[in-house]
Amino acid sequence: MRRSLVVPVAITGALLAVVGLAVAAVALVFAASGPASLAPGVGASPGPVDSLPSPTPVAGTGAATAPEEKPGESADEEEPEERLAAGRAWPLTISQATRDKLAAASRAAVGPSAESARVTTEGVVYYGVVYGESEAADTYYVVASLSRLHFWTREGRGDWRFQGDYDARVCAPPAPTSMYAAWGLNFSTRKPGKYELCRE
Repeated sequence: MRRSLVVPVAITGALLAVVGLAVAAVALVFAASGPASLAPGVGASPGPVDSLPSPTPVAGTGAATAPEEKPGESADEEEPEERLAAGRAWPLTISQATRDKLAAASRAAVGPSAESARVTTEGVVYYGVVYGESEAADTYYVVASLSRLHFWTREGRGDWRFQGDYDARVCAPPAPTSMYAAWGLNFSTRKPGKYELCRE
C-alpha cells in the first residue's frame, strides 16, 4: 500500500517541478525582453477618444524623473542631450508645471470653465517638439485626450496657446504627421476607420 502511494506522490512532485521551471523560464524571457522592446501604440489609429492608445512613458504623464535643470532652461521638457536636425519630431515627458501652464492658456482663451483646463489632473497627454533651425524656431505640441481631443502649441520658449478641441471621430488636431509618428500614432485617410487631421 505504501509503495502505491509513493509513485503518485513522486509523479505529482515531478510535474510541479516542471511547471515551476516553465513559469520561471517565461518570467525570465519577459524580464529579458523588457517593456522597451515593445512599441505601444505604433501603427495604431485613434478612434473615439476612449480608444486612443496609452502613451509611452516618454509621452506620458510625467512619471519619469525630471532631468537636471541647466541655467536658462526650463525643467518642463525632457529633450535629447544634443539638438536634433531641423524638422525632426521628438516626444517629451510632460511635467505638472507644463500641465498647469496648459490649463492657464485654456482659461485665458476660453474662460474659467474651459474643459481643457482639466489637463492639470486628467487625460492622456501627448507632448513633443519639432525642431527648427534654432531653439527659437522649435515648435512644441500637446494633444490631450479628455472627453474630446484638446490641442496646444508653443513657439520656442514662448507662451502656450490653446488651439481648440476636436472630435476624434471626425479628425485629429493639426499637429504635424511627424509628431504623431514620434508619439506612435497613425492617422491615415487611406483605410476605413482611420481618421484624418483637421484643417487649421
